[in-house]
Amino acid sequence: LRNSMNQDVSLAVRAVAAAAVWRKGEPSGREILRDLARNPDWLARALAARYLGELGSGWEYRELMRALDTEQNELVQAELCGALLRLQSRKDK
Repeated sequence: LRNSMNQDVSLAVRAVAAAAVWRKGEPSGREILRDLARNPDWLARALAARYLGELGSGWEYRELMRALDTEQNELVQAELCGALLRLQSRKDK
C-alpha cells in the first residue's frame, strides 16, 4: 500500500491506498491525502475530500471548509460538502 500511495501513476489509486494506510494507523496516509486535496486534478481532489471526511478531524474540517470557498469543480464541491457533513456529525457526538 505504501508503494501505491507514493508511486502509482494513477492519482485515484494513490488516494485509495493513502486512505487504507491511514486506516491502519499510519499518519503518512493522511499527509498524502492532504497533498492530493490541493492537486490540480479534480478527481484527486474529490477522492481526497471523501477520505479526509471519513477519517479526519478538526484540521480537516477547517481545511475542507477553506477549500469549498475556492473550489470551482461542482463534483469536488459535492464531495467537500459530504465530507464536511460527515466531519460535523462526528463532532456533534
